[in-house]
Amino acid sequence: QYLYFLDGDHRLVRIPSGSKTTTAEPVPGALGEGSRELRSVAVSRDEDTAAGVGSDGKGLYVGSLTAQEPLAEPVVVSQGRTENDRLTAPSWDIYGDLWVADRDPANPRLLLLQDGEGDPIPVATPGLDGRIESVRVAADGVRVALVVEKDGEQSLVIGRIEREGAAGQPPSVTVREMRSATPQLSQITTMSWAGDSRLVVVGREQDGVQQMSYVQVDGSTPEVAAPDALSGVEDIAASEDERLPLVAFSEDGIVRMASGAQWQKVVKEGSSPVYPG
Repeated sequence: QYLYFLDGDHRLVRIPSGSKTTTAEPVPGALGEGSRELRSVAVSRDEDTAAGVGSDGKGLYVGSLTAQEPLAEPVVVSQGRTENDRLTAPSWDIYGDLWVADRDPANPRLLLLQDGEGDPIPVATPGLDGRIESVRVAADGVRVALVVEKDGEQSLVIGRIEREGAAGQPPSVTVREMRSATPQLSQITTMSWAGDSRLVVVGREQDGVQQMSYVQVDGSTPEVAAPDALSGVEDIAASEDERLPLVAFSEDGIVRMASGAQWQKVVKEGSSPVYPG
């Protein structure tokens, strides 16, 4: 129903996803009250729950969007020494589970929290070479996109999620068959799923300029025009529903682009735009 982002006070706000309005309202609950400044967010696919990483990157908080409840203690805490060595932006899957990566060099790990609560479950990533910088789970809950950094260069890899375990017990979760989807890019700024089998990616080639493009999960280029150029993009958000606009956080603030239209400013003060997921 909504497009979500952080306003100038780092509170979680929303606007109706298909509307042309530029007036955002704080979400119900603690994450919309501003008691905890946030740097990145994710909203569950049923839009009942949201998760946010604190402004210092250390703690991951989960709050209801349907009830007025005080914000609980963080469900994950990173021990990374700097902000860039702490938590990535979170991502919800179709089962209501919450994913996040901890970039602490002393203990890098990919984590899953069932229903966004309880003890984090370590996710095995056999064959992964590098540190996870970004996590986005596909709408089908079967695939996950990861931005992985090694030796100062980044790549986008797609993996298949395997879950095993008896009913009522914490599952064993593994990401397998990881393959590169953007072999030509050496720096990836942000990415988002933009349909069942494609992503929109912002990055640059070696010594190149920033570019925005669509890629298929197998690394090929889909037969669809790339989005219009936009300078200084830091975050991108797309919906699996192709009728909804592409949204970005750039040097102009939060902007959106409907199919066949130009980029339009939503708000000047804002960051971390997301659709549910």
